[in-house]
Amino acid sequence: MTKDKMKTLVGVYSCALVLMALIVPVSVLASIAQSFPDTPMPVLQQIVTLPSLIAIPTGIIVSKFASKVYKKHFALFFTALYVVGGSMPVWLHSNFNQLLFSACLVGVSLGGLQNAMTTIIPDYFEGESRGTVLGLLSTFVCLGGFIYTNAAARLGAEDWTHAFYAYFICGIFFVLELIFLPKGKLEPKAEKGEHVVVPKEIIFLCVFGFVLYTFAQLFNSNEALLVAERGLGGTAEAGLASSAYTLSGLVAGVIVAPLIKIFKKQAPTVTFLFTLIGLVLYAIAPSVPVLCVAGFMIGLGYQTFTPFGGMGAANFSLALGMAFNMQLCNASSSLGQALSPFTTAFLGSFFGGSITSMIWVGVVGVAILTVCGFPYFNKVDITKPRDASAAE
Repeated sequence: MTKDKMKTLVGVYSCALVLMALIVPVSVLASIAQSFPDTPMPVLQQIVTLPSLIAIPTGIIVSKFASKVYKKHFALFFTALYVVGGSMPVWLHSNFNQLLFSACLVGVSLGGLQNAMTTIIPDYFEGESRGTVLGLLSTFVCLGGFIYTNAAARLGAEDWTHAFYAYFICGIFFVLELIFLPKGKLEPKAEKGEHVVVPKEIIFLCVFGFVLYTFAQLFNSNEALLVAERGLGGTAEAGLASSAYTLSGLVAGVIVAPLIKIFKKQAPTVTFLFTLIGLVLYAIAPSVPVLCVAGFMIGLGYQTFTPFGGMGAANFSLALGMAFNMQLCNASSSLGQALSPFTTAFLGSFFGGSITSMIWVGVVGVAILTVCGFPYFNKVDITKPRDASAAE
């Protein structure tokens, strides 16, 4: 790999290390609840969930400027906004609306930075190296999660407002982006009568991502409740399973390239199979160790599929609209994750409404996804550019 490409990787992965700063409030959510006792818990939780929802439309809007603004400039702007918006509660915390405003700014930062980070990769990497670079994003995003979780917990131990100082860690990565991240390439400007085309292959990827994320989120949403319901332990045991789920992200980025080498065009289907195995273990888990394996497999499945979505969008998009199509894949998956508690509760209600029944609905859903994925990816190879696939 050339020296210039190594520099590009430092810049790209610096962006990835910024993304998970949005989880800073998680460590001190209980303390925040004590400071605002009249605020309902679902509203309090919005400071954690709102950024992901705000990021969906933000990323799509940012993609519309891909022909006018260099991706590096977007990355630097939204990283700086992460620092400013995320750290606001250190000084402004007299009412809960100030925290919600901070969460909104973090969401805007998340959507804009995610778009710039993923769309700059196809500008400098092609073929197998593109898949490897996209895959390793998951590893660095999860590594960032560990950094911010630990920093926020330590800083907010005595005063919850000090946890938000953790956002200043993003400043380190801002400097690295400034030094190492290349400008990226502007998309061609649309001529009169031209418009962005969303190929059918990308529509299928959006559907696959939406369904997979919907059922994979069952673990995060219900794991602690399931531990209590089955008498498997308490907070410590639930934390172990959650850690296994998070740890899978570090592994997911490393195995994308080997999956492509071994399974070739069926590599995306294998990610569905990982999730399916995890959900079956989750549904029957008689002990914490089995629950940990379930969490690891579920996390491994959906986080390994994520780079395949970006890879397929890049490979099948025209130069005009690539940023939009890549963001569309991200947005559809994030939407499935955000709506998961409502979708799975509705589907589970037809079978008794228990946590276990919702998990079994997820098993059936991902099983159908796996069965549909095999013939589809046998026909459509998303790991290769459109021209190469057509020629083959």
